[in-house]
Parts: sequence; C-alpha cells; structure tokens
Amino acid sequence: MKPFLVLFASLFLILGACGTDNEPDEDLGMTDPETEGQSEEDMELGEDESQDLDRDEEEGTSEGIEDQDDELQEEGDEIQARNEEDHDFGIREFELEIDFQDGSEWSFEYGVENGEKDAEVEVDTENADEQESERDGDQALEQIEALFEEVDFSMDMPKDEALDRIYDHFEIHEGEVKEVELAVVFDDEEVYEIEENYE
Repeated sequence: MKPFLVLFASLFLILGACGTDNEPDEDLGMTDPETEGQSEEDMELGEDESQDLDRDEEEGTSEGIEDQDDELQEEGDEIQARNEEDHDFGIREFELEIDFQDGSEWSFEYGVENGEKDAEVEVDTENADEQESERDGDQALEQIEALFEEVDFSMDMPKDEALDRIYDHFEIHEGEVKEVELAVVFDDEEVYEIEENYE
C-alpha cells in the first residue's frame, strides 16, 4: 500500500504542477483555443487603428502641404512687395535728354509722387531708317528702371562714369552725341546733375 500511496502522491503533484486553468505554455509555443480567437480580433483591431492613424497622418500631411503653400505664397508676396519698394532706386525725379549729331533727340522723364510712378520716353529722329516713338506707362517705366539698375546712380558717382554707363546701356558712342543733360533728384532731396556739350 505504501507504493500505491507514493504513486498517488506523485500523480497529485504532477497534476497540480500542470495547472487546471487551461493557460497555454508559452515556452512550448502552445496556444489556448479559447483565447486564440481573441488575439486575432486584437490583431484586426490593431490593423484598423493603424489604418486610422495612417489616414490621419495623410490628412495631416495634405493639410501641412496646404499650410506650406500658403506660407510660401505669403513669403513670395512679401518679397515682391520689397522688390517693388527697392525698384524706386531711391530716385524721386529723373530727366535725361540726349541730342545727337544727326539732329535726333532722346528724352526720358521719371517721377514718383504719393507712391505712384510715372514715366515717359520720347525718341525724335532725323534718320529716315529709324522710327520716332513715344512711350509712357509700364513700357516707359521698364525702360527707365532698366537704366537705373544698370547705371546705379549715386551722388558720389564720377560724371564720366555715369555718362559711360548711360552710353553703354543704350549702345551709343560718345562721338554720336552732341549734347547731354541729366538731372537726378534722390529721395533725400540731393540733386545729381550733368551737362555736357561735345561741340
């Protein structure tokens, strides 16, 4: 009977050690059939949540791109406004008259009043091959502002240098010029003048 008792006690210990709550033994890779379906549901829920997060990120990304586009547009507008301000070149009034040896005359006028720019360009020619013209508004502004940009007028610019830059800009030779008059009034009221007669 003693061996029977030892056998019974051993079985009791073995069964007690195995447990009765049907928990899977993870070390052996076993799964509990009752909880197997739950983990699949949890995985599906996890995938759904992941897809929701991806969708939110995509929406956030497209909103972020739109925000960046708006910011870039605002920056572009600010740069354009600064460029427009810079393109007054610090010049309030400008007059340039060039009389040529052949009798042709070129006249350029520019002014800024109350923030409004006004310009006029006249070309009177005695040469039959050339056409007389008169421009005002945007065309004249573009032509005169291109001259401002290239010559870069300043109070301390030597007169010979200013004339050379003007002639280079219009692609004319000093020998073709009979007389030139230039007056530039800067924003600070300083006046830069040149009068040159080549006769």
